[in-house]
Amino acid sequence: MKKRNPRVLLVCPLPPPVHGSSMVSSCIRESRLINGAFDVDCVNISTSRGMAEIGRFHFAKIWRFVGSYFIMLWKLLTHRYDLVYLAVTVHGIGFLKDCPYMLMARLFCRNRLIHHHNKGMAPYAGRFPYNWLMPMAYRGAKVMLLSERLYEDISGVVKREDIIICPNGLKEAPKADGLNIEKRDDRVEILYLSNLVGSKGVFVLLDALARLKERGVVFHSSFVGGMSKSVSVESFSAALAERGLTEDVAYLGTRFGDDKWRCMYGADLYVLPSMDDCLPLTVIEAMQVGLPVVTTDMGAIPDLVVDGVNGFVISSRKLIVESGGRYLDWEPSEDIARAIADYRADGGASGCEVLADRLECLIRDAELRRRMGDAGRKRYEELFTLEVFEERVKEAFNLVNE
Repeated sequence: MKKRNPRVLLVCPLPPPVHGSSMVSSCIRESRLINGAFDVDCVNISTSRGMAEIGRFHFAKIWRFVGSYFIMLWKLLTHRYDLVYLAVTVHGIGFLKDCPYMLMARLFCRNRLIHHHNKGMAPYAGRFPYNWLMPMAYRGAKVMLLSERLYEDISGVVKREDIIICPNGLKEAPKADGLNIEKRDDRVEILYLSNLVGSKGVFVLLDALARLKERGVVFHSSFVGGMSKSVSVESFSAALAERGLTEDVAYLGTRFGDDKWRCMYGADLYVLPSMDDCLPLTVIEAMQVGLPVVTTDMGAIPDLVVDGVNGFVISSRKLIVESGGRYLDWEPSEDIARAIADYRADGGASGCEVLADRLECLIRDAELRRRMGDAGRKRYEELFTLEVFEERVKEAFNLVNE
């Protein structure tokens, strides 16, 4: 008699909206490797249907939450699962929303794997009601992190022996042939491709681009992604006008499929000056197509981009302190002392100045762009392919299910 595959329930957000957690959850759900080794079932816990809905109250979100909660309860009552996989938010209101799923999973299944795609748990772990709910929700579960660098954030709640490290990976990008790529030779194209969120450094990047223009550097920059609660079309357009960048910067809206890859292949370098990230998939996508990357040391980004090898990595702490933490969901007090050391290391230059310097360096040196882009492509092939990621997830499922 053939042995049955272990039964796994995925409790995770699925697109829309498109963001890192929903994209990775979709990859796991659709993986042939994982579906071949496990009988996979799924509950979609996404309550937003667009980036603009995230962080905003909407009655429809309540119905979506209640609906997904009862769907999960029904599945747990009518099926016996060997493992429940949960992709949840680790802080703030998002955690309170996801906590019932975690507690229900604990009630019905011994083996639980909680996948963290975000960070920010530490500032909440000592506050009520998080100091009561978090230990209860995580007790007895294994936690999958994108990087060892992220463990400090959850060390007050989860023991190190309960951690599994699993960086994200992506399927191969389509080839440029046949996409009708339009690329100009008279200027360097700087690409920002991510949801337009204040904590991703949107306005910081505009400040740096304004400095480049003041220096007489020739460039064009495209911003691609969905608007959000913190960045609207109106506020973005006003920011361009204030900085004199109306002719130098274009907002292209959201792009998916081939349209997104045309933007990638049409660029000369990729930039993401993020002040709140873990391991952004857009950086991996840029590495796939051979773009040098200018980004920050936030979260696990240094696992992707090695400073001076496949791009430049600047201090996120500087940007956080300079912005007063207004783009973040937590107080940046622990970053201030470390930011002072970063200022000294850069000769007292601001984060915006350093960002402009790194961009200018790549704009003026085509050979450096090529060399760094090739190094990024090689790094992707070695560490961040979808095949490597699926194998890691399969091993994690087997480990938790032992």
